[in-house]
Amino acid sequence: MLTVLVHGSDASRTAFILAILCIRNVYDKIKTSMKLVVKGACLMLGEKTMRIDRTGGAATVRFLFDGRPVRACQGESVAVALFASGTKTLRASPRNDAPRGMFCLMGSCQECLVIVDGRRALACRTTVIEGMRVDKVPEIGLDV
Repeated sequence: MLTVLVHGSDASRTAFILAILCIRNVYDKIKTSMKLVVKGACLMLGEKTMRIDRTGGAATVRFLFDGRPVRACQGESVAVALFASGTKTLRASPRNDAPRGMFCLMGSCQECLVIVDGRRALACRTTVIEGMRVDKVPEIGLDV
């Protein structure tokens, strides 16, 4: 239990930041495979909730993730395609080797950093292309 006394004009902002830090601390302790992504009050657990609506006839494209073939709908991000295929861990934390995966899905947090065709890219901001090669980032590990 965390009890914090804040007052003044920045009280609500300070309380909000502390609440987010507490939530993030709990979230970080959960194994990546157990984490659930919630967006728009809809639990996103797999292909049915992560895929683009197929009624528009989106073509299927294939790419490789760590040498493993993955299917995606044309126009999807790498992050969505991997999540829908069951891949939740995209890299390991350089600090403690903890599994890291998708978090914000809008390019702000850097949690979905991968190597796309030899260069670093965010999986949530990269659209899949037929034949592309995506790999986990080889972290060097810095214990700070």
